[in-house]
Amino acid sequence: MRIIDDKGQDAFTNMAVDEALFQGYVRGKSPTTLRFYTFSPPAITLGYSQRIEEVDLECCRKFGIDVVRRPTGGRAVIHDGDLTYSLIAESNDPLFGGSLHETYQKVSEYFAKALREIGIEAHLVKHEPRPYKGRSEARSMKHEVRSSLCFSSPARYELLVVGEKVMGSAQMRKNGSFLLQGSLKVDEPSIDYHFLFQENGFLLPKSLTSIPSPVIAMAPWRQKKSRWLGTGQGTKIGVERLKYFMEESLGMGWKRGILTEGEQEQVVVLRAKYVSPKWNFRR
Repeated sequence: MRIIDDKGQDAFTNMAVDEALFQGYVRGKSPTTLRFYTFSPPAITLGYSQRIEEVDLECCRKFGIDVVRRPTGGRAVIHDGDLTYSLIAESNDPLFGGSLHETYQKVSEYFAKALREIGIEAHLVKHEPRPYKGRSEARSMKHEVRSSLCFSSPARYELLVVGEKVMGSAQMRKNGSFLLQGSLKVDEPSIDYHFLFQENGFLLPKSLTSIPSPVIAMAPWRQKKSRWLGTGQGTKIGVERLKYFMEESLGMGWKRGILTEGEQEQVVVLRAKYVSPKWNFRR
């Protein structure tokens, strides 16, 4: 069982790596893997079935923001100031396996435990999803709007800190295996992303595209220090502590690793898929 702590890469490469790991696992050539990574440059990933028209692609190009479709479902995720992770394992894995919702629950419980170790009290959403924020405001626009963004509302077994959703995830399953992709908000985004999302030519209400507070900034050991720890080195320390406690909670069977040569070769092939309009404009 392997933990990969990856460097920041562009969105197309990141999606290719996750799929390469999943394909390798399904074929019996890759081990169970938990991967941490970030995006450089910032990016927006769309859910597998999401309409790409919900994002203003011209504005994204202007600001140097990559847009790519994920192999997993769900809604759009902004990757700027977040820690992204993927998990590849068997559907009956002893740590993470079970039904779709059982896997979400188990993964969230591990993250909640690690967050508590660094002084952040995180809670799982145990009930069914509540109505989306801003629905009444959306109705005033003469048409029904569902937020394009994953973080606009919590779903069952996602994480809340001080009432705000701070972690979201989505899955795909195949041949008794699963790929789970998730995002944990740890720092402030570099820009206001509100203006990048639209519905039927209308700019979405800001209440539907708000970004939650960065979770690492909520840690008591951060709040006692000066404001500059809201970004930069302070966040890096918090993220490294979080990864450490995640690794500790998983147990002795997990070892740090890197991509194999075969996985790296598959990433090159799959990246061409994720760059292509055929994949990204399929909805």
